[in-house]
Amino acid sequence: MIRDPIPVLQAVLGAYLRSTFNSKIEIDGSINSKVPWRPHILERPQPRGWYIHAGPTMSDSWAQRIVRARDKFAKLRIGVAGPKDLFENEQFLDVCHSLNAAVLIFNAQANSFSAGQFFNSVDDLIYSRRLKLTPSCACEILDRSLGRAMSETDKIKKGVLLEVLLGVLLSQVDGFEVTSVNISNRTQQMDVLVHNRIVGGSLGGSPIVLAEAKNWKNPVGTPEYSHFLRKLESRHGRAKLGFLVTTGRFTSGVAEEIRRESKGEILVVPVDGKVLASLWRDHTNITAGFEKITVEATVGV
Repeated sequence: MIRDPIPVLQAVLGAYLRSTFNSKIEIDGSINSKVPWRPHILERPQPRGWYIHAGPTMSDSWAQRIVRARDKFAKLRIGVAGPKDLFENEQFLDVCHSLNAAVLIFNAQANSFSAGQFFNSVDDLIYSRRLKLTPSCACEILDRSLGRAMSETDKIKKGVLLEVLLGVLLSQVDGFEVTSVNISNRTQQMDVLVHNRIVGGSLGGSPIVLAEAKNWKNPVGTPEYSHFLRKLESRHGRAKLGFLVTTGRFTSGVAEEIRRESKGEILVVPVDGKVLASLWRDHTNITAGFEKITVEATVGV
């Protein structure tokens, strides 16, 4: 094993970042004279400082240094690189999420390293790698993600942040596998696509589950409901369950439209801002929360 792997990892991961993002790379880069942290790798021109972990961490002092650095330079983006097993530790994962860090997983073999997978955020890592979180960790991460989605001022970013939150949330439902977030075909966009392995119960009977995110200030109305319903109908009969999610509220016309469509096989479950947060805060687990709201939508509660 290499006695000090950090210099080797700096070279390998720096080359990956340079080729993937066309970034200018500085090893042990200086952000500026007022910032009390020198990242293992500093990307420019849009600054992103990377901290590399060659193995398990003994404390969170590394994260505290990053927090102090960002206090001095608010525009600094953060990246954390490490072996895949490290990101399966919930405490470490939560720290990375609190830093709003991008993630770069590397592979270690004998005396060599190679860049593995890049994720824009810890949220992307969770649903893509199908990590199952304990209820307390899921609540911490989802609360933080919801706060970021609500406070974002850019309309496009607001939508993306809610889509990613839904990816994490749905990935925690037993039997759900999130296969895509924010995918498009020539005619339609689907925010979150789920492969459903549940056979029975309130969540069964729909091999494909769709979810659509509306992080809007204005209420979501019947045009949005009808448009989402058409998406479900055009999936060759494989998508019979969908979740229409807003951080705000629905107009009264949505409930009327759902009752009008109740004779069909397709069920759209409306999830407003209050119900959304309750899915991880008010139930023994997230699966139970989704079962409850699906039953309620089915019987018209």
